[in-house]
Amino acid sequence: MANSPVSYGARCAALEILLCLTAAPELFAQGAVPAAGEVETDDVLRRRAEWHARIAPIGSDSGARVYRVDVGSLAERAGLRKGDRLVGLNGRRVETADAFWPSFWALRGGDTVRARIVRDRRAAAGADTLEVRLVLDSVPHERIPGTVATYGAVRSDRGYLLRTVVNRPDRTGSARLPAVLFIPWLSCDPVEKPDPGNDGFAHMLRAVASASGMVLMRVEKPGVGDSQGPDCRTGGLEDELAAPHAGLRALRGMAGVDPERIFLLGGSIGGALAPILAAEEPQGIAGVIAVGGFARTWYEHMLDIERRRLTLMGRPPAEVNAAMRGFAQFYTDYLLEHRTPAEVLARRTALRPLWYDEPGHQYGRPAAYYHAVQALDVEAAWAAVAERGIPALVVRGEYDWIMGPAEAERAVEIVNARRPGLARLIVLPKTDHGLMAYASLAAAFAESAPRNDGGAGRAVTAWLRERAGRAGPPATPSSHTP
Repeated sequence: MANSPVSYGARCAALEILLCLTAAPELFAQGAVPAAGEVETDDVLRRRAEWHARIAPIGSDSGARVYRVDVGSLAERAGLRKGDRLVGLNGRRVETADAFWPSFWALRGGDTVRARIVRDRRAAAGADTLEVRLVLDSVPHERIPGTVATYGAVRSDRGYLLRTVVNRPDRTGSARLPAVLFIPWLSCDPVEKPDPGNDGFAHMLRAVASASGMVLMRVEKPGVGDSQGPDCRTGGLEDELAAPHAGLRALRGMAGVDPERIFLLGGSIGGALAPILAAEEPQGIAGVIAVGGFARTWYEHMLDIERRRLTLMGRPPAEVNAAMRGFAQFYTDYLLEHRTPAEVLARRTALRPLWYDEPGHQYGRPAAYYHAVQALDVEAAWAAVAERGIPALVVRGEYDWIMGPAEAERAVEIVNARRPGLARLIVLPKTDHGLMAYASLAAAFAESAPRNDGGAGRAVTAWLRERAGRAGPPATPSSHTP
């Protein structure tokens, strides 16, 4: 997840690429259960590629910059160098982000790639154009201590085959276990991360998998990781929502899972999609957890984040005030009148200095995606969760400048107004939107010296274990049991 002062969802655009179940009919099983600590895989979906380098588009139609190449890697041995500009992949020009990402993400482990690069001359002016050939590695499978991982696939109602990763405790009896379905964030980052690094959500998911005593399922969104589907930069919200729906149906029929004790855990925008999924398919939902989600309209959220961003950048109050008047008009045209940023700026040229992202995208996703997000009624979904008696945990970080406190507070307010005590709010000290801890809000904004203090994982796991012993069929509408 991204916390950049310029564009928080732009992790998709500044993505660090690490060149690094006998179940329901929808789930493609992989045979016998592996031994503890092993990873079971299938051959339905090919594994995503690992380049052992960090590559990302530069902007200005200049290709993609190689920011790092791992020492001793296949990429280094093939001749790839830090500072190279990648302008072609297998004969396709990739100068723009829209051209680069689909070609880059389509590559799989074992593929042979021809990379056309531009390399600046060190001792003279100019640059040389070269071609580098290499066979790509596969991203290693994720291994979480104390769990057995199963890699499978599920087909969504949109027709795409999507990667699933299911972690089970390595020591289980014959009893059916509660399960957690994770619903991910806005960006095009994969949900499965062999190396969690400074990704607080990845650390939280590892804690849930290893310490909750439950089955954890993740479904990779279309066009991300090993999943089929449209490129994430062009895909819509309907494609994305179909993924957790398919995962939930698969979990309900999965051997060893108690279908009446399924928890939905959403992160970032997934924290808004989790109550929507619970409202649409409440059967067996034992609880909803929203971590860093929004509850009001996306329009309100975007105005809030722009004000906080400008304030944290140190802009003078008068400049912030003037900019907010412009942003109010911009987001009215963009989100409420369903225009692209480029269309808005073509009509309102005075607003051009305010815009910091792409003509047709924001935070790596297309404008149409946000038009659909704006149409969501998350508040009504939280009300439905309350009426069905589904317990809720809402978590936010103290230093989360992306999702302000009003979002979490509104979700809890809606639920508890209908069922007092049914929702609980936890504020994680010194924690940002990406669930990493910082010394100050300014440090969180600058992403300076992040550390994983494990707070998110402990909070979510403790609530899950507490609820697991109490979870049963949701209370009737007349009951007020917390």
